[in-house]
Amino acid sequence: MTIKFWKKALRARVIFIIYVAFATSTAAQTQKTVERKVERGETLYKISREYGVSIEDIISQNPALKTEPLKAGQTLRIALPMAVKRTAVGDTPPAAPSAAPAQNVRTAPAEHKVKKGETLWSISRAYGITVDELIAANAEMKEVGYKLKKGRTIAIPANQPATAAPAPKGLAAVNISVVLPLQEGGVVAARSAEYVRGMLLAVQQLKKQGRSVRVHVYEEPPSAESLHGVMQRIGAHGADLIVGPAYPSHWSEVVALSPADAKIVIPFSSKVQQVATCPRLFMLNAPAQSEEAMLAELVAASFHKEATHVIFLTHRPGDARADKSGVATALKNRLALNGYKTTVLPADADLTVVKGALKKGTFNLLAADASDADTQQRLQSLTVALRQTLPAGTQLSLLGYDSWLDHAAGNSALREGLYAADSYVATTAFYYPYTRAAMAFEADYKKWFGADFLAVSPRMAPLGYDTALTFVSEPKCLAHTLQT
Repeated sequence: MTIKFWKKALRARVIFIIYVAFATSTAAQTQKTVERKVERGETLYKISREYGVSIEDIISQNPALKTEPLKAGQTLRIALPMAVKRTAVGDTPPAAPSAAPAQNVRTAPAEHKVKKGETLWSISRAYGITVDELIAANAEMKEVGYKLKKGRTIAIPANQPATAAPAPKGLAAVNISVVLPLQEGGVVAARSAEYVRGMLLAVQQLKKQGRSVRVHVYEEPPSAESLHGVMQRIGAHGADLIVGPAYPSHWSEVVALSPADAKIVIPFSSKVQQVATCPRLFMLNAPAQSEEAMLAELVAASFHKEATHVIFLTHRPGDARADKSGVATALKNRLALNGYKTTVLPADADLTVVKGALKKGTFNLLAADASDADTQQRLQSLTVALRQTLPAGTQLSLLGYDSWLDHAAGNSALREGLYAADSYVATTAFYYPYTRAAMAFEADYKKWFGADFLAVSPRMAPLGYDTALTFVSEPKCLAHTLQT
């Protein structure tokens, strides 16, 4: 499962949730201008991400921001490409452009002389390339402390679109076997039942699209009993995809006794050892030991090093409260290796100390090495207080952990603090129920099964729905052998 950022912003008592990987597409260079009213607690960084433009672009359209701070109620002019279509998170986003704009397609490298006020972002956009492609073509940009200066000549790589590889062909018909404890009662059965219902709704959708899908559901026996009989029936029916089982005692059997070309999906556990030795086995819950690498990759992909400063608040080695010390250390090392600006402070650093560590005129991200509710409360309060005194052009957000969403679910103060601190939370199990697609799905679920979703994380019905759509509608999942 992919790890993404959860992000919330409070707007006039209505909550909107926005992924850092915002759902917009900047496909054309011709721009139009829109007006945007600033809501309480918003930052230039957040608004720039929302519209897919740079902070410099916003300032250039609003010169007053060069000398005055951003204020709630202020109306901004935003210049954005004509092709931009803003899409609600959870809806199907517009297809990404397959090539650079026609007028910017070049088959050979070029050179560019930097003009006053230009940035890596504005230059890359003008030539129809990404910032990372621009940096890759100029080795000096990778050096620590590099600054783009007026008059400097830089290399612009060619951006001729690559020829698209042919899409792999999937199976004409897909047989799915589900092995889960649906009848024994209790929380495991309730979760399993909702998960399967979500899968059935996906199958209905797939059949409308002309896909041939057959689903066989088998009751998983108690954990102390063998799965041999169930696997014999699965072998007789044939299976391209096996979903389950739930109990750890059955994982070895399903791997050993399943058809040699069948893919296996373990939907709930994050501790399946067989995933390391069986390339046919997939886990929907990311294993805990992968969190370090996944978070480091996500932060590096989401925040550009030229405009990001990360402050780590860490406990002393061996402190039992630092349950995320490994994650924080891996993130710190990865960022330092990639040339990000980082600062390490003691976990109990007060407002004055943290304020002194902030880098003016840039985006600051505050991170901790603990995920408990007390740490969450302290850092949220600290971040909110600091955000009220930031100088113009300086931003501050908070980086948190998946458990923070659980803490906030039953605590309104923590929940409001997450919004006010402009928090980013890395999670693999985020569900936002207020998009048109999500509301339609929930309505269908209630219509067909006469029940509400279970109040659990992850949401079981959407998880089942996504499982079926991913493994059936993505041909490579069934046509090729992949290692998760």
